Amino acid sequence: MAKSTSVQRRSAGPATVITRRQTPVTFAAGAKQITQITRQLAMRGIYLHLTVTPTVTGANNTAANTKLGDEWACVQKIELIANGTTTLFSFAGSDIKSMCRILYGFQPRINTTLGDGATANPALDSTVWIPFLNPRSIRPFDTLLFTGELSDLRLEVTWAADQTSINGTATGFTVAPSIEVYTREQTLPTDANGQPVLPNFYRRTLKIPVQISGANSAFRYQLNTGPIYRGLILNELSGVPAESHTILTNVKVFSGPTTFIDVNAESLYEFGNEQAKIPQFQYGIAAGGFFQSSGQASTAADPRSWRWLDFCDDGRMSEALDTDSIGDTFLEFNVNAAATINIFTQELLRINRGGSGNVTASA
Repeated sequence: MAKSTSVQRRSAGPATVITRRQTPVTFAAGAKQITQITRQLAMRGIYLHLTVTPTVTGANNTAANTKLGDEWACVQKIELIANGTTTLFSFAGSDIKSMCRILYGFQPRINTTLGDGATANPALDSTVWIPFLNPRSIRPFDTLLFTGELSDLRLEVTWAADQTSINGTATGFTVAPSIEVYTREQTLPTDANGQPVLPNFYRRTLKIPVQISGANSAFRYQLNTGPIYRGLILNELSGVPAESHTILTNVKVFSGPTTFIDVNAESLYEFGNEQAKIPQFQYGIAAGGFFQSSGQASTAADPRSWRWLDFCDDGRMSEALDTDSIGDTFLEFNVNAAATINIFTQELLRINRGGSGNVTASA
């Protein structure tokens, strides 16, 4: 009998998942604080746990005095920077709760004593999740952030100037803000040959505020050429600032003669958020004069002002909008009054690696 020459192939190896405690971010009024993030494994996302107690009387602890973003309003900006120059995510503390809900259906804790008109010095506690896994996709691990390829990775938190960032009448902090940082990491999975499976993309979320001075039926904004856009998150603000779902009436995305999206803004909220199974809110159930069900106490919050514009109906990146191949791409907004439209990009950027022995992330 002839001897078999077949080679026994090993099974693909599983990943080991860990949650690592990083250096916390301490408060410094109006200043940027930097935490270096451990680099070694592939990052799934970051958990941020905020604790803070503003000094405010019970009578002044109202929803009307509570600023947009609730307890997270004490964070002016939060960013993750790779290799010293590349921003992987950047947005304000006032955006964090809604971003969690839109991206992964993750609803941060509702602090029921905030804005209740009775509790003095409410102790606030909130945890949010900032993902690197590609949200609502068939292959979420396509966008793992392999930190072993990076020369530097740091979390930068710019704190608000003073205690009035959470409540306009607060006189100080009974307990100053502090953020615990936890990274959710994993080893790289291996293929049948025992080789690590490296991600092909990294994920970037940037906030782009677009100010429109008055009613305009065709205000255009040009997207950066190069990234692959999984989708966009749109949020509209009126003047206070306060969120509003009534100013933006239509959204169009086009490149040259090709129109990819042309949709009424309210319809976009209905079918865009519903298709992605994002928790929706109607016009709210009044509870103490604010949107209790939205997870935010501030009367400046309007959950219907957040809209998910997805280019990938079935969660496959083959449907994503590749601006490197289609050229100049524009957003066109129809607004009935002055507004700020915040665009949150959901970008997939290709990782460029060198030859043998020279592995470099494009980040």
